[in-house]
Amino acid sequence: MPRSSARVLIISSAVGLLAAGLSPLVGVSSSAASTTTSSTSSSKVSLHSSWSNWPAAQKHGSAGAMNLTESGTLQRYTNRSNSPRPATRTMSGKRVLAASPSPSWLPVVTPKTVTTSHPGVTASWNGLNEYTNAAFAGFVVEPPDQGLCAANGHVLEMINDVVRVYGTGGSPQTPVAYLNDFFGEPGYQFTTDPSCVYDSGSNRFFATELTLDTDPNTGGLTGKNWLDLAVSKSGDPTAGFNIYRINVTDDGSSGTPSHTDCPCIGDFPHLATNANGVFLTTNEYPFEGAVAFGNEFNGAQIYALSKRVVVNGATSVHVVHLSNLRVPSTSGARKVGFTVWPAQTTVGSNYPTANGGTQYFVSSLAAEEARPDDFTGHASQVASWWLTNTSSLNSTPNLSLHVKLLNVGSYGIPPTSNQKAGPVPLKDCLNVNCAGEGTDPYAPEQEGALDSSDTRPLTAVYANGSVYSALDTAMQVSGNVQAGFEWFCLTANASNTQVAKKGYLGVAHGNAIFPAITTNASGQGYVGYTLTGDNWYPSAAYSTFSGGGPGSSADISGAGAAPEDGFCEYLFYNCGNTDPPSIRPRWGDYGYAAWTGHHFYVANEFIAHSCSYATFVNDSTCGGTRHFYGNFATRITRLG
Repeated sequence: MPRSSARVLIISSAVGLLAAGLSPLVGVSSSAASTTTSSTSSSKVSLHSSWSNWPAAQKHGSAGAMNLTESGTLQRYTNRSNSPRPATRTMSGKRVLAASPSPSWLPVVTPKTVTTSHPGVTASWNGLNEYTNAAFAGFVVEPPDQGLCAANGHVLEMINDVVRVYGTGGSPQTPVAYLNDFFGEPGYQFTTDPSCVYDSGSNRFFATELTLDTDPNTGGLTGKNWLDLAVSKSGDPTAGFNIYRINVTDDGSSGTPSHTDCPCIGDFPHLATNANGVFLTTNEYPFEGAVAFGNEFNGAQIYALSKRVVVNGATSVHVVHLSNLRVPSTSGARKVGFTVWPAQTTVGSNYPTANGGTQYFVSSLAAEEARPDDFTGHASQVASWWLTNTSSLNSTPNLSLHVKLLNVGSYGIPPTSNQKAGPVPLKDCLNVNCAGEGTDPYAPEQEGALDSSDTRPLTAVYANGSVYSALDTAMQVSGNVQAGFEWFCLTANASNTQVAKKGYLGVAHGNAIFPAITTNASGQGYVGYTLTGDNWYPSAAYSTFSGGGPGSSADISGAGAAPEDGFCEYLFYNCGNTDPPSIRPRWGDYGYAAWTGHHFYVANEFIAHSCSYATFVNDSTCGGTRHFYGNFATRITRLG
């Protein structure tokens, strides 16, 4: 069976994702409100490119990145995660953790009722998918890493590796564009991890992604990498962006600090804005080496820029880089900043202006990266970070970073999320070598599961003095170990920050993963997530949300039509990059949610279409709904 001409990108696992940056000045407070100093530096970055007309829809099948190895031994590129996922087994008819069936830390959660009545939904549509990747980027990749932001009658969606703008009801306002064209990168460069926010104070859209520098002749990665920061020229995301390039290699070249064992990977970039600044965060991994903490991780990085300067389209802007974040202590096991997620101020909320302007962040403490000395895979604290004097970004930057540990409910690395059995034609094809890729020595392949993340924060929003956040965790629901999420409501008040409310969301015989919270200024809103399990294919779901947490039901906005059937589910492609081969199930790595002042939007990954093996053999796109190597889709839902 002939395959589509689109390629699957393959990158050495030693490379993974990249990012790096400048350096900074940091003051840090522990839970006892003590203050210390951390590494900081400042550099200047220039306006890299600009466009005013939406990029033309065109396929980039001949891009140099297409020269990355293509064979039957596909390797994943994606966010780095050092934490092993716990195995499960069945005991007395129940799913339990294999290593310890009933650990004392495992939260026991009352399940939400699952409904399909769509309360509050005023519009819902399928967004970008793996087929659009193949059609416009010229290759396929897992997972989508879905970004979403909305305002002024526009809904901007971006995934690995395409982007589009819709109207409020889902009608396209632009063609699909390759992510490289949107961010002003040549077609051969490798772009990944897109996300975006809308800032109501400036009436601008801000977007970022990570670019891995690629040799256009060989397709190999050079080790250089940077964040592209795109700032819209108006409140209309179809009418042009200015793009700034922030070098994040951190090997001492091009004005970056020299970090241990770099050049490094600046993974998982996300961004937020406040009254004064734009703040981007990354996780820094080396290409190889034990690095600063001995666990192949240097720590989270924060990059801060003047919002006013980039909104005005200046040709250059100072960037302050806060390096290798950690919770200060004088003794005991080290606690490292990992996925320090910046809290975006919601539309209609006042910015946090105390202490010369403040920006809040949230991180967790269960992942291996966060616990280099005493990793157990579970924790019962999160870290609240706040950056003060952000108004100085408009003149002479003089920032101070603080952190406080807060007690929450226990959480731990979740197992992979099971999914309802159904048609998986790629698996069936591998088992009989229908595509001529070679005999699969691991046949018969088995349908896999979905990754459930590693307890890193997956969302954060600031609304008039409160920060709302959530992370995936293992939990026991109706006697079974499943993946769900813990949520937190923090009263954001610098060193007096406290946990106001906390709790969990889980479903019986199912998994609720990759939450994304949006609220209005009063803290009322929704949380979107993927729902999958014994009785559900991967589906887009949501719940109402307030300061008291999610409502009583888990409501499906986009019912899954089939299981995930991507290449990373199968041993033949060795996405785990191990010997012997292993699978590395991919999902997420995040969803997004937004409030416009008029409507809420939630966006998550799901499986939109089903395809039989008989259809797949004759048309591996199944009528333009998937690609040979993958079938993920995204769902966007308007509420209110």
